[in-house]
Amino acid sequence: MTTHINARFLTQPFSGVQRYALEVLTALDRMWEPTSMGPIVAYVPKAARLRTTPEWSTIQLRALPGPRGHVWEQTSLLRATRRGPLLSLCNAGPVFHPRHIVALHDAHVFDFPDGFSARYRTLHYRLRPALARRAHKLITVSPHAAERLAAHVARPASDFHIVPNAADHLHAVRPDPSVLHSHHLAARGYLLAVGNLAPVKNLTRLVAAHRGLAADALPLVLVGGAADGLAASETLQGARVIPVGRISDAQLRALIESAAAFVFPSLSEGFGIPPLEAMTLGTPVFASHAGAMPWVLGQAAQYFDPHDMSDIARALTKASSLTCEENTRMVRAGRTRADHFSWAHSAQTLLDLLDVNVGHEREAA
Repeated sequence: MTTHINARFLTQPFSGVQRYALEVLTALDRMWEPTSMGPIVAYVPKAARLRTTPEWSTIQLRALPGPRGHVWEQTSLLRATRRGPLLSLCNAGPVFHPRHIVALHDAHVFDFPDGFSARYRTLHYRLRPALARRAHKLITVSPHAAERLAAHVARPASDFHIVPNAADHLHAVRPDPSVLHSHHLAARGYLLAVGNLAPVKNLTRLVAAHRGLAADALPLVLVGGAADGLAASETLQGARVIPVGRISDAQLRALIESAAAFVFPSLSEGFGIPPLEAMTLGTPVFASHAGAMPWVLGQAAQYFDPHDMSDIARALTKASSLTCEENTRMVRAGRTRADHFSWAHSAQTLLDLLDVNVGHEREAA
């Protein structure tokens, strides 16, 4: 029996959701044994261009004719996969698939609708509850995400299996320090934040709080792209704010490793990969105490209230002036915490879910 994967994410712009799917499936590819588990096939729309090419040896990648986007999922993908289990890891998939294992990452489209276009909201207000109602198994990335999703999709939080993100992919990335040179950045001479300009990422407050700091506070480097409906020129005003835009993983690793501290002000996260990446690479983390952050980062981060400008400013001031002893303690605690998560462990959890599903299919056969 064939196990199927919805790999449309390989044709999408790369963000945290696509990162999750690629890294979990790459780890799963190393674990899969076709002789005992059967073949495993990942499908992409033939009409769409691949933006990411995975290095898989066991998972077969197959282009499937038909339209693009969600229509392809609801038609071509459904017809090709309905006789076996289907895994969709990126918030979407065919609603009427009889053995669908679906990952929903967060409830941001419901809780922070201003960060999404009207078209996206209209689609996902209907799609995600429909997927959740009919899914054979539901996956999400943290208990917080499960609780927030349960409030909107008419399935209890206990129905969600937790298959978390991780950050150990950066260990395989060779740092590219050119980004430091091009922006005239010195090692330990700046604070770093990563996120797009969606309202939930809270960069407006972060930049405003930084603007009010004393002149000797470290400059703030921002990594990430824009978001619809938000003017970057207004958000990023500040003489000591340095926006670098979207960068490669190699450049990101170099920026993280050379930062004095990493700051993550999000109003809510289903998981939040960037601060865990910073901990993995030995950079102290100052994070909002909202959403899944306390569950992910534990006692290894220093927390602040993301709604309180004065508390954000306090955290930025502290991040700019860590003593050697404080830095060493936070680095050690962060690396220990990051070791609690790995893509291999998440893939094993997913494999256990698939084995149960495959077992049911074989019994039914």
